Amino acid sequence: MAHLSIVIGAQYSRLTVRSLAGYSKNRNCMYLCECVCGGTKSVSARNLHIGSVRSCGCLARESSRKTRWLKHGHRSRGMSPTYSSWMGMMQRCYRKRHPAYHRYGGRGITVCPAWHDFVAFKIDMGIRPDGLSLDRRDNDKGYDLGNCRWVTSKEQSRNRTNNHILTCDGKSLCISEWAECTGLKKTTIRERISRGWTTRDALTIPAGGRRQ
Repeated sequence: MAHLSIVIGAQYSRLTVRSLAGYSKNRNCMYLCECVCGGTKSVSARNLHIGSVRSCGCLARESSRKTRWLKHGHRSRGMSPTYSSWMGMMQRCYRKRHPAYHRYGGRGITVCPAWHDFVAFKIDMGIRPDGLSLDRRDNDKGYDLGNCRWVTSKEQSRNRTNNHILTCDGKSLCISEWAECTGLKKTTIRERISRGWTTRDALTIPAGGRRQ
């Protein structure tokens, strides 16, 4: 069989080749691949080329989940609102190419293990009510039953305000992220905002400093 050339960094369906993983018992060259869902899998060069392996296994799991959620009254065409919320949650936390990943998975926000299964998520949260969306009570914590709820857009906006999404120089970050960027403590930033400081003063004046 001719040697199959695999380029590190190349993408095959949901898999991105990260490194050489060694050889199988049959002396097939194996590569460690990262899936868009965040999982990893060792795949042979041949299987990558012919497309017989397209994910870490999440495609098969999603197909199984789809079969199950169709049986529970979800739409046969397109995603149901509940499934859409679940998928969005998973992608924000585990898909590094998602535009919001840096605000979720990129800063340590995760989904509890049980909710990696859509059916378990739906059992815990119920069907998403019309006009509501998934919200975390504490934006510095992950997705689990104790921290999640269905809320209106107004309630979600209020929650973001309570969790202090601050905008400065065109960047909108939560207090935890601003604390990392500025070196200030989260409590210092919160106290300054509560005292009526402008966002710029709260984020740019060194600890112990005073406004002019």
